Amino acid sequence: MSPGTVDTPGLDAVAAGDTPLTKAQFAAGVPLGRIGHPDEVANVVARSERPQA
Repeated sequence: MSPGTVDTPGLDAVAAGDTPLTKAQFAAGVPLGRIGHPDEVANVVARSERPQA
């Protein structure tokens, strides 16, 4: 699974790093045009672990 850019503390750290990028700049590089949310990733992982998946 490779969810792409997800809004986590790690993204906050990267955004505040030596060459800061805003979350809007990260989102501009995502096909959906927005950053994912951790609960979205968790839901997909949970569904993929079900026996009927």
